[in-house]
Amino acid sequence: MDLRTKPSFHSEAFTLPPGWYVVLESSEVARKKPLSFTRFGLPLVAWRNSDKKVIIQSNICPHRGAKLSLGSINGDRIVCPFHGFEFSQDGHCAFIPEIQKPAPGLKIKRYETFEFAGWIWIKWQDDECKELKPNWFKQAPERLYTYRFSELWPVHFTRSVENQLDFSHLPFVHRTSIGRFSKVGQHPKAELSDDGIKFYFGDPEKSFVELLFPNIWLNYISPKYMLSLAFAPVDDSHTKLYLQGHRAHLAWPPLSWLANYFDRAVNKWVLSQDRRVVTSQEPQNSLLASEALMKSDELIRHFRKWLLPK
Repeated sequence: MDLRTKPSFHSEAFTLPPGWYVVLESSEVARKKPLSFTRFGLPLVAWRNSDKKVIIQSNICPHRGAKLSLGSINGDRIVCPFHGFEFSQDGHCAFIPEIQKPAPGLKIKRYETFEFAGWIWIKWQDDECKELKPNWFKQAPERLYTYRFSELWPVHFTRSVENQLDFSHLPFVHRTSIGRFSKVGQHPKAELSDDGIKFYFGDPEKSFVELLFPNIWLNYISPKYMLSLAFAPVDDSHTKLYLQGHRAHLAWPPLSWLANYFDRAVNKWVLSQDRRVVTSQEPQNSLLASEALMKSDELIRHFRKWLLPK
Protein backbone atom coordinates (compact mmCIF):
# COMPACT_ATOMS: atom_id res chain seq x y z
CA MET A 1 0.00 0.00 0.00
CA ASP A 2 1.61 3.24 -1.14
CA LEU A 3 0.45 6.01 1.17
CA ARG A 4 2.45 8.60 -0.70
CA THR A 5 -0.15 8.73 -3.45
CA LYS A 6 -3.14 10.12 -1.52
CA PRO A 7 -2.53 10.76 2.20
CA SER A 8 -6.17 11.71 2.81
CA PHE A 9 -8.96 10.63 5.16
CA HIS A 10 -10.97 9.74 2.06
CA SER A 11 -8.41 8.30 -0.34
CA GLU A 12 -8.16 4.69 -1.41
CA ALA A 13 -4.73 4.65 0.19
CA PHE A 14 -5.75 5.55 3.75
CA THR A 15 -8.80 6.32 5.80
CA LEU A 16 -9.18 6.37 9.56
CA PRO A 17 -10.30 3.00 10.94
CA PRO A 18 -14.00 2.50 11.75
CA GLY A 19 -15.10 3.31 15.27
CA TRP A 20 -16.80 5.73 17.62
CA TYR A 21 -14.85 9.00 17.57
CA VAL A 22 -15.23 11.95 19.92
CA VAL A 23 -15.92 14.90 17.62
CA LEU A 24 -17.38 17.64 19.83
CA GLU A 25 -17.84 18.81 23.38
CA SER A 26 -21.45 18.63 24.60
CA SER A 27 -21.57 22.34 25.43
CA GLU A 28 -20.86 23.26 21.81
CA VAL A 29 -24.28 22.07 20.63
CA ALA A 30 -27.07 24.32 21.89
CA ARG A 31 -30.85 24.02 21.56
CA LYS A 32 -32.48 25.65 18.52
CA LYS A 33 -29.11 26.59 17.00
CA PRO A 34 -27.34 24.44 14.37
CA LEU A 35 -23.56 24.17 14.69
CA SER A 36 -21.32 24.10 11.63
CA PHE A 37 -18.09 22.10 11.98
CA THR A 38 -15.66 19.96 10.01
CA ARG A 39 -14.52 16.45 10.91
CA PHE A 40 -12.79 13.82 8.76
CA GLY A 41 -12.53 16.56 6.15
CA LEU A 42 -16.34 16.64 5.83
CA PRO A 43 -18.68 19.64 6.34
CA LEU A 44 -21.08 18.61 9.13
CA VAL A 45 -23.91 20.17 11.11
CA ALA A 46 -24.92 19.32 14.68
CA TRP A 47 -28.22 20.18 16.37
CA ARG A 48 -30.48 18.94 19.15
CA ASN A 49 -33.95 17.52 18.63
CA SER A 50 -36.94 18.03 20.94
CA ASP A 51 -35.56 15.33 23.26
CA LYS A 52 -32.19 17.15 23.39
CA LYS A 53 -30.47 14.31 21.55
CA VAL A 54 -27.61 15.43 19.32
CA ILE A 55 -28.19 14.93 15.59
CA ILE A 56 -25.18 15.10 13.25
CA GLN A 57 -25.67 15.25 9.49
CA SER A 58 -24.05 16.48 6.31
CA ASN A 59 -24.06 20.27 6.23
CA ILE A 60 -24.76 20.49 2.49
CA CYS A 61 -28.34 20.81 1.23
CA PRO A 62 -28.78 18.43 -1.74
CA HIS A 63 -31.01 20.99 -3.52
CA ARG A 64 -28.58 23.86 -4.21
CA GLY A 65 -25.62 23.13 -1.93
CA ALA A 66 -26.30 25.73 0.78
CA LYS A 67 -25.08 25.21 4.34
CA LEU A 68 -27.89 23.85 6.49
CA SER A 69 -26.17 25.27 9.58
CA LEU A 70 -27.23 28.75 8.41
CA GLY A 71 -30.86 27.67 8.73
CA SER A 72 -33.09 26.97 11.71
CA ILE A 73 -34.59 24.13 13.73
CA ASN A 74 -38.32 23.40 13.39
CA GLY A 75 -39.26 20.79 15.97
CA ASP A 76 -37.34 17.69 14.92
CA ARG A 77 -36.30 19.04 11.53
CA ILE A 78 -33.50 21.23 10.26
CA VAL A 79 -34.58 23.89 7.75
CA CYS A 80 -32.39 25.00 4.84
CA PRO A 81 -31.91 28.80 4.81
CA PHE A 82 -32.03 29.00 1.00
CA HIS A 83 -35.43 27.59 -0.02
CA GLY A 84 -36.89 26.26 3.22
CA PHE A 85 -36.40 22.54 2.54
CA GLU A 86 -36.92 20.65 5.82
CA PHE A 87 -34.91 17.53 6.66
CA SER A 88 -35.88 15.07 9.39
CA GLN A 89 -33.59 13.48 11.95
CA ASP A 90 -32.98 10.48 9.68
CA GLY A 91 -31.93 12.80 6.86
CA HIS A 92 -34.96 12.50 4.57
CA CYS A 93 -36.53 15.62 3.08
CA ALA A 94 -39.78 15.94 5.04
CA PHE A 95 -41.18 19.07 3.39
CA ILE A 96 -40.58 21.32 0.38
CA PRO A 97 -42.46 24.64 0.59
CA GLU A 98 -42.68 25.06 -3.20
CA ILE A 99 -44.64 21.84 -3.70
CA GLN A 100 -46.11 21.63 -0.17
CA LYS A 101 -45.09 18.00 0.32
CA PRO A 102 -42.09 15.83 1.23
CA ALA A 103 -39.53 14.33 -1.16
CA PRO A 104 -38.50 11.04 0.49
CA GLY A 105 -35.91 10.32 -2.19
CA LEU A 106 -33.99 13.50 -1.34
CA LYS A 107 -31.81 13.03 1.71
CA ILE A 108 -28.66 14.01 3.57
CA LYS A 109 -26.32 11.62 5.36
CA ARG A 110 -26.85 11.20 9.08
CA TYR A 111 -24.25 9.84 11.50
CA GLU A 112 -25.12 7.78 14.55
CA THR A 113 -24.25 9.56 17.80
CA PHE A 114 -24.13 9.19 21.54
CA GLU A 115 -23.24 11.61 24.32
CA PHE A 116 -21.25 10.74 27.41
CA ALA A 117 -18.84 12.38 29.88
CA GLY A 118 -19.21 15.83 28.31
CA TRP A 119 -18.26 14.60 24.82
CA ILE A 120 -20.19 13.71 21.67
CA TRP A 121 -19.22 10.60 19.72
CA ILE A 122 -20.13 9.73 16.13
CA LYS A 123 -19.87 6.43 14.36
CA TRP A 124 -17.29 6.69 11.58
CA GLN A 125 -17.82 4.22 8.73
CA ASP A 126 -20.70 1.74 8.75
CA ASP A 127 -18.92 -1.24 10.26
CA GLU A 128 -20.22 -2.96 13.37
CA CYS A 129 -18.56 -1.40 16.39
CA LYS A 130 -19.74 -1.04 19.95
CA GLU A 131 -20.25 2.29 21.72
CA LEU A 132 -17.17 3.08 23.79
CA LYS A 133 -17.98 4.49 27.22
CA PRO A 134 -14.73 4.51 29.20
CA ASN A 135 -14.94 3.22 32.77
CA TRP A 136 -12.07 5.39 33.90
CA PHE A 137 -13.55 7.08 36.91
CA LYS A 138 -13.95 4.83 39.91
CA GLN A 139 -15.63 7.63 41.81
CA ALA A 140 -19.16 8.77 41.05
CA PRO A 141 -19.17 11.60 38.46
CA GLU A 142 -20.79 14.01 40.91
CA ARG A 143 -17.74 13.67 43.16
CA LEU A 144 -15.41 14.91 40.43
CA TYR A 145 -15.06 18.58 39.56
CA THR A 146 -14.34 18.91 35.84
CA TYR A 147 -12.96 21.85 33.87
CA ARG A 148 -12.53 21.93 30.09
CA PHE A 149 -10.79 23.74 27.26
CA SER A 150 -9.99 23.01 23.63
CA GLU A 151 -7.30 23.90 21.09
CA LEU A 152 -7.11 23.58 17.32
CA TRP A 153 -3.69 22.29 16.24
CA PRO A 154 -2.41 22.53 12.64
CA VAL A 155 -1.27 18.89 12.71
CA HIS A 156 -2.46 15.58 11.33
CA PHE A 157 -4.43 13.24 13.62
CA THR A 158 -1.52 10.77 13.73
CA ARG A 159 0.98 13.31 15.04
CA SER A 160 -1.31 14.64 17.75
CA VAL A 161 -2.05 11.16 19.15
CA GLU A 162 1.51 9.86 18.89
CA ASN A 163 2.78 12.83 20.88
CA GLN A 164 0.82 11.56 23.90
CA LEU A 165 2.32 8.08 23.48
CA ASP A 166 5.88 9.38 23.35
CA PHE A 167 7.07 9.38 26.97
CA SER A 168 10.76 9.70 26.00
CA HIS A 169 10.35 13.36 24.95
CA LEU A 170 9.50 14.47 28.48
CA PRO A 171 13.08 15.31 29.68
CA PHE A 172 13.65 17.40 26.57
CA VAL A 173 10.42 19.09 25.43
CA HIS A 174 9.13 19.50 29.00
CA ARG A 175 12.41 20.02 30.83
CA THR A 176 11.04 23.20 32.46
CA SER A 177 7.64 21.71 33.37
CA ILE A 178 6.37 18.13 33.83
CA GLY A 179 9.63 16.57 32.57
CA ARG A 180 11.95 18.11 35.16
CA PHE A 181 12.34 14.85 37.06
CA SER A 182 12.02 12.41 34.16
CA LYS A 183 14.95 10.12 33.44
CA VAL A 184 16.38 9.55 29.97
CA GLY A 185 16.20 5.88 29.01
CA GLN A 186 13.49 4.97 31.52
CA HIS A 187 10.88 2.67 29.96
CA PRO A 188 7.39 2.01 31.32
CA LYS A 189 5.53 -1.26 31.41
CA ALA A 190 3.04 -1.44 28.56
CA GLU A 191 -0.20 -3.29 27.90
CA LEU A 192 -1.00 -3.43 24.18
CA SER A 193 -4.33 -4.67 22.87
CA ASP A 194 -6.79 -4.33 20.01
CA ASP A 195 -8.68 -1.74 22.09
CA GLY A 196 -5.81 0.53 23.01
CA ILE A 197 -2.57 1.14 24.85
CA LYS A 198 -1.91 1.42 28.57
CA PHE A 199 1.45 2.18 30.17
CA TYR A 200 2.77 2.97 33.64
CA PHE A 201 6.00 3.29 35.59
CA GLY A 202 4.83 2.09 39.02
CA ASP A 203 1.63 0.69 40.45
CA PRO A 204 -1.09 0.85 37.72
CA GLU A 205 -3.73 1.07 40.45
CA LYS A 206 -2.26 4.43 41.50
CA SER A 207 -1.28 6.03 38.19
CA PHE A 208 -1.20 5.19 34.49
CA VAL A 209 -1.65 6.61 31.00
CA GLU A 210 -4.09 5.01 28.58
CA LEU A 211 -5.16 5.56 24.98
CA LEU A 212 -8.46 3.95 24.05
CA PHE A 213 -8.90 3.55 20.31
CA PRO A 214 -9.83 5.43 18.33
CA ASN A 215 -9.22 8.84 19.94
CA ILE A 216 -9.52 9.28 23.72
CA TRP A 217 -6.65 9.39 26.22
CA LEU A 218 -6.36 9.51 30.01
CA ASN A 219 -3.54 10.47 32.33
CA TYR A 220 -4.61 8.93 35.64
CA ILE A 221 -2.31 10.91 37.91
CA SER A 222 -4.09 9.84 41.10
CA PRO A 223 -7.60 8.82 42.19
CA LYS A 224 -8.17 12.49 42.99
CA TYR A 225 -6.71 14.08 39.87
CA MET A 226 -6.89 13.04 36.20
CA LEU A 227 -6.59 14.54 32.75
CA SER A 228 -8.55 13.24 29.78
CA LEU A 229 -8.01 14.26 26.18
CA ALA A 230 -9.88 13.66 22.92
CA PHE A 231 -8.31 14.09 19.50
CA ALA A 232 -11.01 15.12 17.00
CA PRO A 233 -9.78 14.69 13.38
CA VAL A 234 -10.77 17.86 11.53
CA ASP A 235 -9.05 17.33 8.20
CA ASP A 236 -5.71 16.15 6.80
CA SER A 237 -3.80 18.97 8.49
CA HIS A 238 -5.82 19.91 11.59
CA THR A 239 -6.83 18.19 14.84
CA LYS A 240 -8.95 19.65 17.63
CA LEU A 241 -7.85 18.71 21.12
CA TYR A 242 -10.48 18.60 23.86
CA LEU A 243 -8.94 18.50 27.33
CA GLN A 244 -10.79 17.81 30.56
CA GLY A 245 -9.32 18.07 34.04
CA HIS A 246 -10.98 16.06 36.80
CA ARG A 247 -10.36 16.47 40.51
CA ALA A 248 -12.06 15.28 43.67
CA HIS A 249 -10.76 18.15 45.80
CA LEU A 250 -11.15 21.95 45.77
CA ALA A 251 -14.60 21.54 44.29
CA TRP A 252 -16.26 24.47 46.04
CA PRO A 253 -16.14 28.09 44.82
CA PRO A 254 -14.19 30.29 45.05
CA LEU A 255 -11.41 27.73 45.61
CA SER A 256 -12.58 25.78 42.57
CA TRP A 257 -12.37 28.90 40.39
CA LEU A 258 -8.79 29.56 41.48
CA ALA A 259 -7.81 25.92 41.02
CA ASN A 260 -9.52 25.88 37.64
CA TYR A 261 -7.61 28.97 36.49
CA PHE A 262 -4.29 27.57 37.68
CA ASP A 263 -4.85 24.10 36.17
CA ARG A 264 -5.86 25.55 32.81
CA ALA A 265 -2.81 27.80 32.71
CA VAL A 266 -0.44 24.94 33.54
CA ASN A 267 -1.94 22.53 31.04
CA LYS A 268 -1.98 25.14 28.27
CA TRP A 269 1.70 25.82 29.00
CA VAL A 270 2.55 22.12 28.78
CA LEU A 271 0.56 21.72 25.55
CA SER A 272 2.29 24.77 24.07
CA GLN A 273 5.63 23.04 24.61
CA ASP A 274 4.30 19.99 22.75
CA ARG A 275 2.75 22.05 19.99
CA ARG A 276 5.99 23.90 19.24
CA VAL A 277 7.72 20.64 18.35
CA VAL A 278 4.86 18.58 16.93
CA THR A 279 3.94 21.28 14.39
CA SER A 280 7.52 21.07 13.10
CA GLN A 281 7.37 17.34 12.30
CA GLU A 282 7.53 16.30 8.66
CA PRO A 283 5.65 14.83 6.98
CA GLN A 284 2.43 15.80 8.71
CA ASN A 285 0.94 12.32 8.39
CA SER A 286 3.29 10.07 10.37
CA LEU A 287 2.26 7.07 8.26
CA LEU A 288 4.14 8.68 5.37
CA ALA A 289 7.31 9.04 7.41
CA SER A 290 10.55 7.09 7.13
CA GLU A 291 11.67 7.18 10.74
CA ALA A 292 14.35 5.38 12.75
CA LEU A 293 12.10 4.25 15.62
CA MET A 294 13.74 3.31 18.92
CA LYS A 295 12.83 0.90 21.72
CA SER A 296 10.88 3.69 23.41
CA ASP A 297 8.66 3.96 20.31
CA GLU A 298 6.97 0.60 20.95
CA LEU A 299 3.67 2.32 21.75
CA ILE A 300 3.80 4.34 18.53
CA ARG A 301 4.45 1.17 16.54
CA HIS A 302 1.35 -0.41 18.03
CA PHE A 303 -0.77 2.66 17.26
CA ARG A 304 0.40 2.64 13.64
CA LYS A 305 -0.36 -1.06 13.39
CA TRP A 306 -3.93 -0.31 14.50
CA LEU A 307 -4.19 2.48 11.93
CA LEU A 308 -2.87 0.36 9.09
CA PRO A 309 -3.23 -3.35 9.81
CA LYS A 310 -1.54 -5.51 7.20
